[in-house]
Amino acid sequence: MTAEEAAIAGFGHFPVAGLADYRDDWWEARFGPPFHLHQGTDIFAARGTPVRAPFNGVLRFEDSGLGGKGAFLTEADGTYYYMAHLDSFAKQFSTGSVVKQGEVIGYVGDSGNAQGGSPHVHFEVHPRGGAAVNPKPLLDAWLTEAINSAPGLLAANSVGVSRAVTGAGALRRFDAQTPTASGRAMGPLLWASSVSAGGGTIHMAQLQVARLAGRIDWSRRTTADQAAADALREGRDVALLILAPLTPPALAPLLGSGS
Repeated sequence: MTAEEAAIAGFGHFPVAGLADYRDDWWEARFGPPFHLHQGTDIFAARGTPVRAPFNGVLRFEDSGLGGKGAFLTEADGTYYYMAHLDSFAKQFSTGSVVKQGEVIGYVGDSGNAQGGSPHVHFEVHPRGGAAVNPKPLLDAWLTEAINSAPGLLAANSVGVSRAVTGAGALRRFDAQTPTASGRAMGPLLWASSVSAGGGTIHMAQLQVARLAGRIDWSRRTTADQAAADALREGRDVALLILAPLTPPALAPLLGSGS
């Protein structure tokens, strides 16, 4: 997979498949025109970043008004998601298309009244077709769910592939600086968990618990640091055992030196 393919496959219900930034801007003043209160969350990302269907549903496109190029995705119970200011729509879909969760429906842009500003997606959630609700807590939960599901996704995509290839490939693909609550990268821990499925997963769970605790008691951050160190050390030890028999004698000293 490319980095983009991995993001599309692994971001769960989160609508933007790539590096993104957002905050709680619910009900902030917007001057349009006309003046209104913001009823969504603006998710900022590079122009052309894929926008995904957060759930299964029926698609409707529009290209007008403040939102410019916008996509509405409606679930069976009437809940719909509105994604505005797109740069373009996915060519394989049209209004009325039935799409599955995770399929790319458009691309981040600045259309509508966002023209000339930072590319982003205005994201709204309307439960059962009613009034909009603040998407920020949902977006946070979807990201956490995607992170927690990553080890299982790695395992599911590694059937029939040798552990050596899986370990090396996972390290390369998931070593991106994905920030945790403490500002550290989660990527190496995903690799450690995939290489050592038992202990690594336990350390991942310990780290997640420590992160949650850290929101209340900052002194418990040391627990997160220890869990991270243990997971990486264990993953490296297992990787060395796997790779050692496959390593040419001339390169063996490098394998054990940490290079």
